[in-house]
Amino acid sequence: MIETPIYDRLSTYDDLAAHVGSRIYPTTPPENVQLPFITYAVTGAEPQLLTSGPDTLTKYTLDIDAWGVTLADVTGVMAAVRGALHRYRGGQIQGAFLTAQGTQA
Repeated sequence: MIETPIYDRLSTYDDLAAHVGSRIYPTTPPENVQLPFITYAVTGAEPQLLTSGPDTLTKYTLDIDAWGVTLADVTGVMAAVRGALHRYRGGQIQGAFLTAQGTQA
């Protein structure tokens, strides 16, 4: 599954660790977790097709949410996530691209 290489990339990216430490959780954080932290979830998986048949690549869509006390916390965390993943290529990940970002109160 793609969750393991995503976690590995996020958890070893120094700029993100400076914000959240090891507080990176798939789907749901533990109760009473210290802020800031991030959660991530795979929301889509599309096997890539070629005219010759199925390819070995799959396009995954992930939602990554940053949680913090202030908007500055959240934007700093998301900037670090963007630095870790946008245009990243390595291991099982052939290419990662940030396609949308927003904030909610």
